[in-house]
Amino acid sequence: MKKVKNLNIACKWTILSIFYILLFTSCAKVESFEPQTDRDHTDFVGQRIGVITGSLMENTTLAIGGIPVFYNDTASGIEDVRQGRTSGFMWALTASKVMIENINQAESSHQIEIIPLPKEIYHIGIGGISMNQDVIDKFNIFLSDLKQQGVLEDIQDRWFSGIPDITTPMSDIFSPLPLPHGSDILRVAINSDAMPFVFSAANNTYSGYSIELMLRFGEYLEKTIEFIDMDFSALIPYIVSRRADIGFQAIGITEERRQSVIFTDPVWEDQHGLIVLSRNKEISYKDFAGKRIGIGIGFAAEEIIKNDLNAISVVYHDFTMSIEDVLRGKIDGSIWDLSAANALLKTHKNAEDLLNIPLPAEISLVPMGAISINQDIIERFNLFLREIKNDGTFDEIQSKWLGPDANYDAPMPEININPDEIVGTIILATHGGAVPFAFFGANRELRGYDIELVFRFAEHERLEVEIHDMDFSALVPYIISGRADLGIGSISYTEERMKSVIFTEPIYEDMLSIIILNPSKKIKREIKLVAFYTWIKTGVERNLITDNRYKMIIDGLKVTMLIALCAQLLGTIFGGFICYVLERKNRLIKKLGILYCGLINGTPMVVLLMITYYIIFGGTTLSNVFIAIMAFTMMTGATVAQIMKGAIETVDPVEIEAARSIGYSAFRAFIKVTLPQAVKRAIPSYTKGFVELVKATAIVGFIAIQDLTRAGDIIRSRTYDAYFPLLFIALIYLIVTTVCVIIFKYLIKKMNKAG
Repeated sequence: MKKVKNLNIACKWTILSIFYILLFTSCAKVESFEPQTDRDHTDFVGQRIGVITGSLMENTTLAIGGIPVFYNDTASGIEDVRQGRTSGFMWALTASKVMIENINQAESSHQIEIIPLPKEIYHIGIGGISMNQDVIDKFNIFLSDLKQQGVLEDIQDRWFSGIPDITTPMSDIFSPLPLPHGSDILRVAINSDAMPFVFSAANNTYSGYSIELMLRFGEYLEKTIEFIDMDFSALIPYIVSRRADIGFQAIGITEERRQSVIFTDPVWEDQHGLIVLSRNKEISYKDFAGKRIGIGIGFAAEEIIKNDLNAISVVYHDFTMSIEDVLRGKIDGSIWDLSAANALLKTHKNAEDLLNIPLPAEISLVPMGAISINQDIIERFNLFLREIKNDGTFDEIQSKWLGPDANYDAPMPEININPDEIVGTIILATHGGAVPFAFFGANRELRGYDIELVFRFAEHERLEVEIHDMDFSALVPYIISGRADLGIGSISYTEERMKSVIFTEPIYEDMLSIIILNPSKKIKREIKLVAFYTWIKTGVERNLITDNRYKMIIDGLKVTMLIALCAQLLGTIFGGFICYVLERKNRLIKKLGILYCGLINGTPMVVLLMITYYIIFGGTTLSNVFIAIMAFTMMTGATVAQIMKGAIETVDPVEIEAARSIGYSAFRAFIKVTLPQAVKRAIPSYTKGFVELVKATAIVGFIAIQDLTRAGDIIRSRTYDAYFPLLFIALIYLIVTTVCVIIFKYLIKKMNKAG
């Protein structure tokens, strides 16, 4: 049995090891190649090319060595090209030219372009299809008449020589003569996703080259046209099943298709073209309409993204992850303060793959200041600002941290206050993940523009500084709750914030910037896996050794375990009391216990933590760690109570009755008979609960506690390494929880031996 258990443990760790190795090696370095001067179809060998399902574009893509990616509509295919998910989209050359002109004109940009394929690869006639030879013969005669009259050439000029007019109803371009009531109907199958052949126009009507031909053909036959819209891939099966009289929409004529349907004479001859991202486009903030822009939670740029960029906000808890998603093509850009963006592009390991697009000052220039709810603090800080502006110190600090030659590793100035002259303490709330404003440097000390200002202010006022680091989104609530005297950390002025807190005079005015993936890096990318050993070595050096950052991990782990162990101990005691309440015969008391457990278990832990911090203990000066322990104690108490109640109910009542029959009191029977058995049966669930508790403590960073997870976030904000800190923290959690499980199993084994 012991060998089997050891084998299970070995298998578990083997699987987990493989999982982590795969995760580590998936963090491969993307080596980019400079774009070639000219491009043709040979540059897309092995690349993912979008094609419409059921179209001949699949064959063309395979012919040039591409990998087909199937779509049911062109919009999705084009969007994936723009997002960098595919390298191109194969489409009819005529339709591609019209589509690109239409898109680029509508967006005032040249984001996509077309690479025509040589005629020898694809040059084919297109026509209509039917299963009715009579319909085909009549259409061919009709088409021949149009050619002889010169009408067909005029129609082709209207639809193929520029951008078709999608606002004018088809009835204004060509309106068939009225037909008598009860006239025959010609049912035409179309796919309305192929401008300029067929597309949806004004007033929910169809328009395009094929539509005009069919309307003219209907007039020729003196029949009413009924259009049936469907996916392109369904056209031929629909005609083969004789559900329509004719199918008409840029259908390439091939011998294989001739075996299933009858084709008309060609109505147009076409090539294929490859729609790709343009590489010579000058990028402007106007190009982000409809795009996905990453924004940090609490960052005051939502209105700019919505109203000025006409883009879609994607909110991130962590700025670093937004940049990683930009690099991966999951979002189109990430909006930052310009100074922070410049700092990132100086220090990020993939800086060469990123591009900084500043927004105009008239859109994004906003002042930033410190915040408080104490008017006296604000007035004293404003007086200090005026003094350092007059003596030149202010300009010196700005040049040091925000200028083009900023050195983020430069030592902080020596600020000495005579201990005998200290008159008090100022509690500072800040976000230590915003280079160059506030960030962690060597030996885990906070540094940056905002931090130096506050320390100089403290020296001026003869105050000690107590710093509380937290997520940016927690700064304003932290100040409002009165837990800090001053909040600072690139906090921009907004009308909404000014209703809740008092701002100092501006300490800096900054524009916004959008960080995007450099378009020249999107064209041709090759993935090369970095050696596992090299990746680990580099990750350890950058994230753990440099500036002794491993000490942050150790300190964070201590906090995590302190909260988890204390909450488990107190929660067990509290859970015993709740279990006692749940076992009472008094219905009112019992219902109160059930209500408590229901409320706690039905509330997300992060919400419960916030309620405990800002409401239950909102007016106190208790330690943040103590408040976190209380919040997790409430959760653990409810969990333990339900575990114990369930375990007690599994004890056979006959055993209790037997104990009572030999003279045991109810309490002694519970202690000697019920409790030992219940504890043994509850231990597995209790163990699982503790493991979940350890993992749940990862949210305490929301209330300015530097736990294990928060330590990883701080490291990532400094190194901009989105992978290694996360995986390292996950590995630590795995080790800690595994050790806890082993300890609990050892205790269970001892309990079983002891009887």
